Amino acid sequence: MRAVGGHYVAHLFQRLESVLQSEIRTLGHPRAALLGFTVAVLATLKRSIETAHAAADETAAAPPEVSTYYLAVQIRSQYEGMLIALPPNEWSHWSDATPDVIAGKLLELAHCVDPAQVRTRRRGPKTRKPAPYVEGAVARAHHSTARLLKRAKGGTS
Repeated sequence: MRAVGGHYVAHLFQRLESVLQSEIRTLGHPRAALLGFTVAVLATLKRSIETAHAAADETAAAPPEVSTYYLAVQIRSQYEGMLIALPPNEWSHWSDATPDVIAGKLLELAHCVDPAQVRTRRRGPKTRKPAPYVEGAVARAHHSTARLLKRAKGGTS
């Protein structure tokens, strides 16, 4: 898939680095290498969905923005079912496929994704509410506990 640029993957790494507060190990460690591979796959899937739906809807002003979070949630929620429906021997023929064949299949599958389920959600503008006004004399008024108890018992003061 040629649509995934190095700067796009680097942007995802930068976001992860900021979230992990520079605690990511070098790619020499197995878990860090797995994280790097996962980020690259997620970037490829994200870009393929954006590309597939941008090509399908040429009337739209901009391609749909796919949320990394919502895409990961969709993958996580459907991954186990996919493993049951497609056993590992079904995946073996993809190891010999060329990058162009895999990219074509990714775009074909990306057309099946509902962009509304994985699009970014923009937050609307905040509405400013005025703080409730309390007069200064009321806010600074002192109430003695002893005086309040005496008044509650029926005494005066």
